[in-house]
Amino acid sequence: DLGSGYSSLARLRQWPISTLKIDQNLVRDVQRDPLRVLSMVAALVRLGRDLDTEVVVEGLETPGLIEMAQVLGAPYGQGYGLSRPMPSADLPAWIRNFQLGNARQALQTALGALTYHWDYLHRDDSARPTALSACPLTAYLERCGLTGSALEQAHRQIHAGIDVQRKSEVLLQGLRERVRQGE
Repeated sequence: DLGSGYSSLARLRQWPISTLKIDQNLVRDVQRDPLRVLSMVAALVRLGRDLDTEVVVEGLETPGLIEMAQVLGAPYGQGYGLSRPMPSADLPAWIRNFQLGNARQALQTALGALTYHWDYLHRDDSARPTALSACPLTAYLERCGLTGSALEQAHRQIHAGIDVQRKSEVLLQGLRERVRQGE
């Protein structure tokens, strides 16, 4: 359970582990410092994957946190945003009926959009869309009424290969501000 109690990275070497849980205390500050939180969660998800362990992100209490975990590739999550505690007899029906959208295809939150673009900058992934129309950020920006905004213009320029580093910074900062404002 990384991030709480007596957990430490040294224990990863000492004990045979099968599951790495990212403590909810690590995600709680996401609104105050979204880039730092998502960077830390991304590193821990990657560490778990590299150690061939299951990774569970705790504290998924908002749609934005759920999208963040999905975009970063966390296979499991835990938190009130997914489900409230329930009697064990209700679990089979909940599992049958539970559906989670694919955040990489339809971003719904500022944190999901920020994570998507941050991940785009930090991952060598040939599956990333290069066409503006296929990019989930395009639909997110349109859905939020940001067509013609500085964010949307920066996004277009990134896809056109124009001043990608500087325009990516504009997009990251704008999305970070939206997260900080609770959008």
